[in-house]
Amino acid sequence: MIDWMKLKDDEVVAINHIAKKACQMMAVMDFDFMKLEMDLQAAHLAVGLDLDQLYYGDNGDFNHDVAGIVANIDRTTGEMRNSFLPRCATKQ
Repeated sequence: MIDWMKLKDDEVVAINHIAKKACQMMAVMDFDFMKLEMDLQAAHLAVGLDLDQLYYGDNGDFNHDVAGIVANIDRTTGEMRNSFLPRCATKQ
């Protein structure tokens, strides 16, 4: 079960900005903004995302991480499936 209460306010704001960037950059994927935001929050809780690195880093890494999170997140547990690990993950 995902414990949403562990998210800090500044993390929620940062993830909101990341989701907006993803929707703009990756428009071809036609993300549902709310689902994307929740997927990113769940991934952050599960593997710890370096949110600054994700937002400001290389566009290729950004696309890889966001698309990979959406494709591999277990929306019940928040864990990554298929051994996927975002490049900006802080927990190995």
